[in-house]
Amino acid sequence: GLAVSTLPDAPVAAHRLLADPVWYVRVHALRSLGSFDRDDLLADAAPLLADDSWWVRAAAKETLERHPGPAAELLVGYLDHPDEFARNGAAETLQNIGVLDVLVEDAKADPSETELLARILRAGGDRLTASAAHRSGLGAGELKALAAGSWTSRFGELWGR
Repeated sequence: GLAVSTLPDAPVAAHRLLADPVWYVRVHALRSLGSFDRDDLLADAAPLLADDSWWVRAAAKETLERHPGPAAELLVGYLDHPDEFARNGAAETLQNIGVLDVLVEDAKADPSETELLARILRAGGDRLTASAAHRSGLGAGELKALAAGSWTSRFGELWGR
């Protein structure tokens, strides 16, 4: 298939198919695009986080996760997207590539830098917040307080942090 093609035009062909009207063609195009070392073509995968098809949205997340560096930069812009699925997909992908956990640890060390953390948690909702809190050893309320900038040394002392 296209994903394993060594032809030089294969990434461009996969890229063109992202706009195909048939959802399963877009899914295969996304998965193919993710298999190429062409980060420059990923910018057109991110908008598919708002696709009408759940399968296309899932394939967009998978594709972006395969290219964590460029994906992280792209996804920050989707945290405030008008489409709820795009916002949530961006937050989930940022979690899956490790950005969320790094931001939590950074915020614990320096609570003044929490704006991006707060945006990700808002976009991801309660389940993502609970999951991130569990991984970090915080309670969900503690993580929300940290992200809101209301984490104080006294608050941290009360919970042994």
